[in-house]
Amino acid sequence: MKDFSYGFQTSEEQEFPVVVQIALEHYICNSNCLKCPVGLSRRGQMGQDKTGEFDPRKKAFFPWKLFPKIADEIAKYPWSILRFHGRGEPLMHPHYIDMAKYAKKAGVKRVTSFTNVILLDDTYARNLLDTGIDLLELSIDAASEKLYQQFRGTNYFQTVVKNAINLIRLRNSGGYQTRIIVSAVDCPEFQEEKETFLNYWNKLADMTIVRPYHTYGGRLAPIGDQDRSKVVPCAQLWTRFSINPWGQVNACFNDWADHDLVGDLNDPDQTIARIWQNDKFQAIRQSSLDGHADLACCGICLATKESWFSSYQVLIDKLFAKDPNWTL
Repeated sequence: MKDFSYGFQTSEEQEFPVVVQIALEHYICNSNCLKCPVGLSRRGQMGQDKTGEFDPRKKAFFPWKLFPKIADEIAKYPWSILRFHGRGEPLMHPHYIDMAKYAKKAGVKRVTSFTNVILLDDTYARNLLDTGIDLLELSIDAASEKLYQQFRGTNYFQTVVKNAINLIRLRNSGGYQTRIIVSAVDCPEFQEEKETFLNYWNKLADMTIVRPYHTYGGRLAPIGDQDRSKVVPCAQLWTRFSINPWGQVNACFNDWADHDLVGDLNDPDQTIARIWQNDKFQAIRQSSLDGHADLACCGICLATKESWFSSYQVLIDKLFAKDPNWTL
């Protein structure tokens, strides 16, 4: 592992974030995942102790009218990745296809998204591939129906596998350049199926990954090593720009209760670049460098040195660097 100084790694990343992530909805989902705050809330297994963030009245979709402003700005910075994310399932957003299509036509270099694959039937898959989206991460989490139902609290396993295989088939046969990742969360229950999962999807997808388990800022119970002595400045503060479902900007994507906002893109005078470089965001970064975890969402979150080598843009860079002229 190379040595380096914490902070911005390039002058480009200091000028504009390498990842701009939009949470397309707040607590709107079609799954009940055991390893997600939304799923626990839908299962009725999470208390109302997060400043009302689970209040059903707060359910919301990201405003479509704000999206062109964001996409047009990102398109000016070819190193920046637009990632559709969500406090729920991104494909449930009524303008999801419209946003992917607009972003690519605007000139955004990399448009990426995750999905739980439930809605990705043949028609949806064809329409999505036609947008030119660059990467889809298919979150599947299990190699068996039994474990899937345990994790997800739904019985969509057969549908999800069928949809994923069909998406890959359509991509291959249609000559689309969309990369496809299949992922799972690395937790104790998954270990018995981990090898089977990897062996199966490695033969079909461009990449199969097992994501580290995390607590979403303390919303889920911690597992494994919780040694706070390993905490270092958090890579997310220098690599990810997180927009919430109302168009406000969180200092960290784990701030689901929106305690630590650094800007608001609904303000016509605010831009991604201005917020990224503003005094409030800079002060939060400096605090992290000084060894403090000042954000409400930091809680028991562990920002280890390894996070600087496994952040989202590192994953994207590895996938696209297989061959700069990658074709099927």
